[in-house]
Amino acid sequence: MLSEIKPDTTKSSDTKITALYKRYYPFGSICSHIIGYTKKQQDINEAGVSGIEYTYDHVLKGKTGKSEQEINSKKRIMRELSSIPQQDGQDIQLTIDVDLQKKIAEIFKDHQGSTVVIDVNNGEILALYNSPSYDNNLFTSRLSNETWKNLNNPSLPLVNRALSYQIPPGSIFKIIDALAGLKDGIITPEEKFSCRGYMKIGERKFRCLKSKVHGYVSLNEAMAFSCNTYFYNIGKKINVDSLLEMASKFGIGSGPLIGMFKEEAPGLLPDVDWRARKLYSEWYLGDTINLVIGQGYLLTTPLQLAVLAARVATGKEVIPHIEMSKSGQDFLDIDVNHEHLSVVRKAMFDVVNSNYRKGLGSIQIAGKTGTPEINSKGESHKLFIAYGPYHDPRYAISVFIEHGKTPRQDVAIASEILQYMLEK
Repeated sequence: MLSEIKPDTTKSSDTKITALYKRYYPFGSICSHIIGYTKKQQDINEAGVSGIEYTYDHVLKGKTGKSEQEINSKKRIMRELSSIPQQDGQDIQLTIDVDLQKKIAEIFKDHQGSTVVIDVNNGEILALYNSPSYDNNLFTSRLSNETWKNLNNPSLPLVNRALSYQIPPGSIFKIIDALAGLKDGIITPEEKFSCRGYMKIGERKFRCLKSKVHGYVSLNEAMAFSCNTYFYNIGKKINVDSLLEMASKFGIGSGPLIGMFKEEAPGLLPDVDWRARKLYSEWYLGDTINLVIGQGYLLTTPLQLAVLAARVATGKEVIPHIEMSKSGQDFLDIDVNHEHLSVVRKAMFDVVNSNYRKGLGSIQIAGKTGTPEINSKGESHKLFIAYGPYHDPRYAISVFIEHGKTPRQDVAIASEILQYMLEK
């Protein structure tokens, strides 16, 4: 609390002291996208603009009091006519682990992107970190033009990437392909398809990852190699609605999952009706082929990807939340064949342990990488989802590195974070 000292307007020797409050955010840039900030409305009251400050504005700021007094000609108080005491705002307790946020900030300092960590057993969001970030203490005073310009630079530090960035999931979507293909009897875990580095559909060649020739591959091998051609075989036979239904069960493109942040984007599951409504054209086989490799019009968010990992880990409809719950969470089972889910979990375990075992130490995790292309120039992001420990899941994570180029950097970041969590 600060005190503002003003001379009395009657020019008497009296001094008037007015108490006022000013926000102070002790964690600054570590939690700024979660907490958000306030702004003066009509130069009188502070109101939440983003994050928790916006969502719980009515709870946090309480209600102002009011006092009516009778004064004489010398402005002395004669008696109090009425008094309504102020009501203090209530506290909001979050699930965020501040120490974990700090650790992620250290690890993520040279990257743009986000990390989300979820407790798979109760849905608590333990970390929701964005880089670059900003210090929300800047908004407790009037911003200079230069500061405002810096906050709106091309790296977009004000943007909550974990919630508002809508990106294709890339090869991570192959988890959904596998579950839908197994459900519809299009594939079996043992059946192999031939990969010649591409598949020709009509007059177009759909290439495998980096045009690699993988030979005959099973589901497990296709996941480990991220063989596009294997999944093109699913795309040729599957009904697109079956894919989208499975994706929705696991939280992909199915709308806001927290539902309390205005910044949270819904993602997009494009179907036949969507294409007709938005693009005025029919759905083609090529659209499904793009969909099975997590490209095309399909969009998700880093939060949704973390939820996908949590739901695969548990087989339950894990619902993420950021406000501390007073009661335990009892999630419903996902309507999916749990034998199929076990097959996919084993494939995700092999993805990590056949390709990225070095540097994992003693921890055992299951995961899947994605490298979605984002424009015609072939530029891409790096994505990785994982959960661990493999045999007794506790945490799920998504790592998003914007325009990532260094091989395995997303896996290395996720591994370091999970190792930190599991050794705490």
